Amino acid sequence: MIYEYALDPGVLRDWQVFKYLADGFGFSRARLIARYPKDWPHLAYEVIRKLDDNAKKRFVTWLADRATPAMTRPRVGAQPYTLPTWYENAIAEHRRKSFHAIIADQPSSDNPPILQFSDVDGATALWAVGTQVFIARNVAEIVKYAAPVVADAQTIKFIDPYFKGDPDQVRILIGCLSSCVAEGKTSVLAIELHVDGRQVQPQTENHVLTQLGRKWLSGLPQIKLVRWTPDYLHNRFILTDRGGIAFGDSLRQHRSRPDQMTLLEDGTRAHWWNYHDDSLHPSEVLKPGEPA
Repeated sequence: MIYEYALDPGVLRDWQVFKYLADGFGFSRARLIARYPKDWPHLAYEVIRKLDDNAKKRFVTWLADRATPAMTRPRVGAQPYTLPTWYENAIAEHRRKSFHAIIADQPSSDNPPILQFSDVDGATALWAVGTQVFIARNVAEIVKYAAPVVADAQTIKFIDPYFKGDPDQVRILIGCLSSCVAEGKTSVLAIELHVDGRQVQPQTENHVLTQLGRKWLSGLPQIKLVRWTPDYLHNRFILTDRGGIAFGDSLRQHRSRPDQMTLLEDGTRAHWWNYHDDSLHPSEVLKPGEPA
């Protein structure tokens, strides 16, 4: 549900052509820009630096407002950037670890997956990605789609009123977070778990934190558990400072009942982010050890 695109900085030479693509990137669009090479933003600025002032202004705004928030972190173990052109380097990196597609001024191809501007529309399979997926409710399926959303986040909020530290719930949460640590390093600064205070009483809170602690990944910050007043929470989400997913049900396995996961639009994510900010709603938050 999250797809990584390698974008040739050279295509930024013409805003009139590129603007068709410009709004297509972002977590809510399910399309991220690969930070390949790791100084991709510098290469992009070098291209637009040579444009006229009007085009340059548009590209600078796009890079700041859309491209940067939609960019992955540098690829671990990426192919060294040593070949003569960006395209040749991207092809070599794709062979090592595939992109969903490579957007470049090159002939269209399925293998490797090359997209030209003329190919970019809703009818083209490599561009026509979905923002909602029907899933089986098991650890592997949930983690598969949720992990890429949290991978490059700084703050992550898991919202599930009924999260009580059951083994499958712990495996799902830890499985999602496993994508946040690479070679012992992480960009995550804060992780929160939001629960219903009536469902998760103080003694259950201790159980939840103990079970998570046994599986906690080295390098990640300690998780903060927020218990809300009864009935304040209902919906289930994974929210980050960059994107978010809504669940039809909960972060729990079920042998026969399927679920759906939906990427949130930016404005909707922001509303839910603030709704689950305990500093903005202190009267709805239970104090440590306080029964509901």
